[in-house]
Amino acid sequence: MNDHTNFNNLVQASPTLSTRWSELTQKAINDACAHGVTLEPDDVLLLDEVRNAALGAPLNEEDYIAQLLALPKLSDFAIRKAIAAGDETARSATVAELNKITEDSSPARRGDAGARKITRARELGLTTVPAPAEPYDQQERIQMLGEIDDHRQRLRLARKWNLV
Repeated sequence: MNDHTNFNNLVQASPTLSTRWSELTQKAINDACAHGVTLEPDDVLLLDEVRNAALGAPLNEEDYIAQLLALPKLSDFAIRKAIAAGDETARSATVAELNKITEDSSPARRGDAGARKITRARELGLTTVPAPAEPYDQQERIQMLGEIDDHRQRLRLARKWNLV
């Protein structure tokens, strides 16, 4: 539910709810700030647990933290942090998400999808593709070539590995 008009009307009508809502909003903003992300008061409206607590229910910290971390700003921050730490699972999941961005059928808008992919990749910290790790160094490759009896295959591999 994106329209929080009724909730906002309830909060504005009651001084008790207004005070409780402002305290909870400040708590959510401070908790997000501890994770390195700036939240706006309107972003806090997306947290069901905070809205329920403002209406008088006890705040379930576990659900609150889960909802807070699931907000788009915080989930992007968590992904950026994991990618920067070298988490290959997060990196591959992010690449898979980016590959879901499809190109429009219109030739005039085909470049838009590529631009969206690049922008989203930069937002998530994927600015460069990691270079594939070399399984063998040059000396090991030369030794492997010495073990091959067929001279054509040996030459083909040497060319492939840029040794010739």
